[in-house]
Amino acid sequence: MDCPGRHSLLSRLELAFDGPPSQELAYRVVRHQALAAPLRLEVHGAGISGSVGAFFLSPPPEQARAAEVARLVRPGEFSGQNALVVGGSRGLGEVAAKILAAGGAKMTLSYHRGEADARRVAADIAEAGGSCGVTALDVTDAPGTRAALQSLTPRPSHVYYFATPHIAVNRSGVFDQSLHRTFLRHYADAFTELCVSLATPGPVRVFYPSTVFIEAPPKDLAEYARAKAAGEAVCQALARRHPHLSFVVQRLPRLRTDQNQGLLSRQSADPLPILLAAVREMNTPTKESADHA
Repeated sequence: MDCPGRHSLLSRLELAFDGPPSQELAYRVVRHQALAAPLRLEVHGAGISGSVGAFFLSPPPEQARAAEVARLVRPGEFSGQNALVVGGSRGLGEVAAKILAAGGAKMTLSYHRGEADARRVAADIAEAGGSCGVTALDVTDAPGTRAALQSLTPRPSHVYYFATPHIAVNRSGVFDQSLHRTFLRHYADAFTELCVSLATPGPVRVFYPSTVFIEAPPKDLAEYARAKAAGEAVCQALARRHPHLSFVVQRLPRLRTDQNQGLLSRQSADPLPILLAAVREMNTPTKESADHA
């Protein structure tokens, strides 16, 4: 908690209980220059001696506050949307929720485990003069998904799908079928179930965030990229089979979220301007919605 900090990652601990008990524990840093190596601390006192290895990690990146987002959005710009932001409690979903609320959309954000995060986002939106609903939703629970969608009033006209598991990397060099299935469960199977459950009197527009890694997948993200490609194929198939559904699919670059935080810094882009452009594209009426109007 003190050094190298609460967000850091413990890598090695060697302790010997070789002294008389006491209340004082001291440490000193003996290695800190190598960026790819853990810091090393020597500790002594309180009846112990030894060393600790830990990687320094910066605090998770915070997304823009709702008041900052509102300065980029025209008042009432998205007032025609009854939006559901799936996975809106953190990361990209959090940014999309703030954009929609700033533009006057009727908006509900969902969370799976992060209720506290969801309430934090809703409070930030309210402080900036907007409003949003908050609901629990586990997309991998098909009956629960159907029940949650049926309870929404009004029914969604726009859905933004940011549900994701932890984006684990695979450095083994061998394609991991189990990891691939985990990604598929969220990006294809659960996504399909949610879209099929969106039976409404009018058209529904769905945003599917894909990835540029489909075009050139990094070796450690092959399972992730292939699952996202499967999700793109799902969008095409659903659009053919369900005339009331239309999709906006965008292959996003690496964006700055806590999912991308790692031991080595990787270049990532600010998600706000990219998602603002995406929400504006979602706001463009399709031929089906124009005919329905």
